[in-house]
Amino acid sequence: MASDLLVVNYPFLSFSRNFLSEPSVTSADELEGIATKLVARVEAKSFLLPSASPEKAVKEYALARLLLNYLNNQDFARKYARVFSRFVEQNLENADETELMAVAKDFFSTIERENEEYVVSAFECLKYSNAPLNTGVLGGKIFLTKESLAGVLAQAVEKKFLDFSALSVQKIPQELRKSIESLASLFPESEEKPVYDVPKGFFTNLPCISFIRAGISEGRRYYGAMALCIACVKDGLPLAQAQHVLREYSASCKSGANPFTEREALATLSWVYAHSTIGFSCNTIRSHGFAGAGNSFCANCLYNERNRRLLKKGELNKPSALKKE
Repeated sequence: MASDLLVVNYPFLSFSRNFLSEPSVTSADELEGIATKLVARVEAKSFLLPSASPEKAVKEYALARLLLNYLNNQDFARKYARVFSRFVEQNLENADETELMAVAKDFFSTIERENEEYVVSAFECLKYSNAPLNTGVLGGKIFLTKESLAGVLAQAVEKKFLDFSALSVQKIPQELRKSIESLASLFPESEEKPVYDVPKGFFTNLPCISFIRAGISEGRRYYGAMALCIACVKDGLPLAQAQHVLREYSASCKSGANPFTEREALATLSWVYAHSTIGFSCNTIRSHGFAGAGNSFCANCLYNERNRRLLKKGELNKPSALKKE
């Protein structure tokens, strides 16, 4: 199969990025056209016609992910990813050997053909999806029929589409952000109405973080958001719940001359969750005045190693707000 047609049908393949021109200029009309196409595909539950050229297909795929990530409409993003993965699955079920293996090798470096089955290492296969019940497993390898392989690859494609961890919304030019924000009304509102409990984690209930969550004045709001995001990561909050925490923080911050928008708060969260090894810094908390007058919050804080030792010896009362779950 010619590489151009391969990229048109599978714009997520590793080598497809070679078809993305640099710099790739995007207009508001182009974004609106893509948004309209995404909505039409979800409503029809069909991928309809793919883009005519590999360049357009790759750019559309990249902009679709950027757009849905920035708008943070997770419900719609999942629906679209499912429609797209079904399109891929149908293509692969009807694909010839060359096409099928070209796509499979992009996900499974160990894949081999043995008689009428495809053999993949169990580790690689289970990294993307649970093996189908009718799949054979032997010696750390999974044996797949053509239909089973197409199904597993569809799940891998869906997961890859929804993995926004490498996308940095902070790098999106301001004009492009405005264009994307203007398209939000084109998408149906999320049907999911989650209700979140107040976070009960250790870090999100430290006195300094509770102080931040109540809202910070202009000039320190970004630093407060960073500290709050790091606390959410350290407590292992699911991204959706952390987003709820940051939305509340944004609403609590004093607007001043320029409001600290929900978009800014969520962009900070996206960056922190993509760099989850970042450390929680007491020095940063104190330097921005989040530790109370005279750093009074630090006196009985259980994140302080000295205080943990005193608590263990029974020489420090444990504040109820800091009870570890």
